[in-house]
Amino acid sequence: CADTFIYFGDLAPLARAFAFALAPGGHLVFSAEERPAQPGRAPGYDLLPSGRYHHDRAYAEAVSRDAGLEVAAVEAITVRTENGVPLPGFVMTVVRPA
Repeated sequence: CADTFIYFGDLAPLARAFAFALAPGGHLVFSAEERPAQPGRAPGYDLLPSGRYHHDRAYAEAVSRDAGLEVAAVEAITVRTENGVPLPGFVMTVVRPA
């Protein structure tokens, strides 16, 4: 799911749906815009003026694990360039245990 999760705020229902739909040993690879760290702010996501969401990496990992998925890999990326500015993000691979 490349550049798709930016249209969803709460990723927990998506993670549960993918955990149900994936075959044992199945993989999901998705990208997300990364929410900048701010001291004292709870992990999660925010709706941006663009109408897209950005997510904390730790939040995406937590909802995946809570859904019963294993986080296999996370890599920092530039998800796209918008108005000449590169937007930081990540690609995460999760696996439904066999």
